[in-house]
Amino acid sequence: MAVDYTHVIELEARKYLHEKRIPILIEKITTEIVLRRPDDPRQFILDLLQGKIRPYEPNYKDDELDKETDREDADEYMQRHGIPALFQTFLTETISRKPADPKQALIELLGLLS
Repeated sequence: MAVDYTHVIELEARKYLHEKRIPILIEKITTEIVLRRPDDPRQFILDLLQGKIRPYEPNYKDDELDKETDREDADEYMQRHGIPALFQTFLTETISRKPADPKQALIELLGLLS
């Protein structure tokens, strides 16, 4: 009888992602991109991760971010620049390789994709 280890692998992947705070990293990067809408989001991510750009200091009200049109515009912007696909590739690579420094792994991935 074959043993299915899928659930074990999924738990290990989730544990790794949580320990390395990868969902938080992706959320912060996404927020920076949506708020600033750079012309070259991939270069922007590189500069952000390398400390060449300071994180955005918000001076907005929470209700300003909840406008449906802004959300749709942000989604369209992210799709147009391939950001969801980039993050999916990053997650896949990170889960399979489990690098000690996920930020550096994202920098290397962006370098390969440029």
